[in-house]
Amino acid sequence: MVGEALEMSDIYLLKRGILGALRLGVLAEAAAPGTASLLDRLPWQEGWTCLDVGCGLGFVARELARRGGQVTGVDNAPEFLEAARQHGQADYHVLDVQELERLPGFYQLVSARYLLSHLADPAEAVMSMTRKLRPGGYLVLEDVDFPGHVCHPPCPALDRYLELYQECARRRGGDARLGRKLSSLLPPDMQIRHFGMVQPLHLAGVERRVPELTLSQIGSALREFGLASRGELAGLLREIRSWRRRPGVVSLAPTYQIIAQKVP
Repeated sequence: MVGEALEMSDIYLLKRGILGALRLGVLAEAAAPGTASLLDRLPWQEGWTCLDVGCGLGFVARELARRGGQVTGVDNAPEFLEAARQHGQADYHVLDVQELERLPGFYQLVSARYLLSHLADPAEAVMSMTRKLRPGGYLVLEDVDFPGHVCHPPCPALDRYLELYQECARRRGGDARLGRKLSSLLPPDMQIRHFGMVQPLHLAGVERRVPELTLSQIGSALREFGLASRGELAGLLREIRSWRRRPGVVSLAPTYQIIAQKVP
């Protein structure tokens, strides 16, 4: 099962609470167009039952509901779900990905965005999700591939951030390069209907804050593993903040997307 050595709450790299919610909100705004385009590829019918795994603040769950889905969202962070419930539109439960069998029934669609790269055994997590699919149902996955970031003009501090995040994720049991591997995680009874990649580029806007927000949140883990001192972290944050206030372009990590259908 996922997390036999470590529970998901132990290996999740990023902060929760107010700071975590702030970062998730900024990231969700940046990722929203790509997710909406991906969901538009599905042959939607009114009343689809949908399960959003690792739903966080409920951004994807609300997008599923907007398309007429009857949505259940699960996450192991109660504070995120409290915020998600304020928007309604879905039924939320505190649950880890390895506990999906506790949910009654099966779903026409199961989704997970930016979850699998944090897990020690993403293939088993995908298996857990596909078990909750009805025959003919759809699995929708999105996840990052960190080395593909783009920025111009060059920013050595941003390059260092990318190195630190990937190594920190690896030591916590995750994989920040998981995006390119998504298709290899599918069990044999799943047929790929779409596999692609999106990468938002930003010349301005709050989305340019994602690198500094992420770096500031992994500071304790960096110190835990001896990867960066407080002084180096502070210096990197200053340089990234200074860089993003100047004209230039910065991207999110490439987000790989997959739609797979369960063989009837």
